[in-house]
Parts: sequence; C-alpha cells; structure tokens
Amino acid sequence: MHDADEESLSVGDADAVDTAHGVRRVWARRAGRQEATSATGNYVMEFPGKPTIKRDQPTPRGDRVLQMTAVGSRERYFGLTEAALNGIVPRSLDVAIDGSIEGVRADEDSAALGPVTATEISRTTGDFEGVETRKVTYTLDRLLGKKTVTSLLFYRNDAMVVAVVVYEGDADPEAVDRFLSSLRPRDNEPDSWALPQRLLEIGD
Repeated sequence: MHDADEESLSVGDADAVDTAHGVRRVWARRAGRQEATSATGNYVMEFPGKPTIKRDQPTPRGDRVLQMTAVGSRERYFGLTEAALNGIVPRSLDVAIDGSIEGVRADEDSAALGPVTATEISRTTGDFEGVETRKVTYTLDRLLGKKTVTSLLFYRNDAMVVAVVVYEGDADPEAVDRFLSSLRPRDNEPDSWALPQRLLEIGD
C-alpha cells in the first residue's frame, strides 16, 4: 500500500506523457497545483495542492466504504470520493444528488448555531467517458454566512464517483471548472467489463 506521498506527483517533476490521449501534458506550475492518482488508482485529477488519501472510510450509516482523495482548508475543499457498488443497482442520478444535498445540509445544520437551508443554483447533465453525469451547484445559507458547493456525480465500472468543491462564501468558478474538468481515467485503469465481454465472445 502506498501513502499519499507516493501517489501524488509534484508540479516540479518532469513533464508526463499522457499515452492514453496521445498528447504531452505539461502540468501547471502556478498555485501549487498537482496531478495525483485517486485512492483507488482508477482516476487522475489536478488538485490545488498535495492531496491526502484516505482509504476504506465507512459512511456514518455503515452502508458503504469510501475511498477519498482531497485537499482542504477552512476556506475551501477539493475532493474526489469513490464508493464500490458491489453489484447493487444505484439510485438515479437526480435522486442521488438530492440525497447528497440533504445529507450535506443536515451535517452542516448539526454543527451550525442556527438553521441551515440549501438553495440550488444550477443542475446540468453531462457525459464522462460514455456515462451520464449530473453537476449541481448550491449554497448552504447559515447565520454566519454561506458555503457554495459544486458536485459532479456519476456511476462507472460498478462504482459511484463524486467530485466536489466547497468554498466559504462565493466560489471561484475558474478554479471549480479547472478541477472538475481535469478528471480523467488513469492510463492503466482496469476495465471491469473486459473479462465478461471476452468470455461472452469466446462462448459465441
């Protein structure tokens, strides 16, 4: 098992060749951004700093185990969370997004001095490597000010994947878009569908 030091690559390192896309990626050298491999090893994403990796983190209800890669401070949080579905049919994307918003609101409410309300700003449908995605932006309004949250959620290879950015106050749209758009599969990501497909072809 590797720790976060071994799984993150510094922007000061040599340029890396992105063989999967046939281009040379030159990592940005501004603001300490780093391209790092996710906790599962399935994805690569550019973080605004060196991320911390946490594996096998149980949810409060104990119904799922999360693999987390994140950079956070008091003012902002950038994270990628992966959770194996283990063959369970997932909820629809919109239902999952609604549940996520309410869960975050309830957690914030339990720690706040007064009631917390969630106000959705936008929700859009997209595509990631051939699977449907939902991207939602909403605010958490509190007595002490607001937080702005943007989440990107999809299901792929029997797992739920959620990329999220949280800002105290207003978000930086450029930083949010840069983070979310940097997500891509790792070059040698295992294809969970490859073996069943080959077995099917052999049996035909």
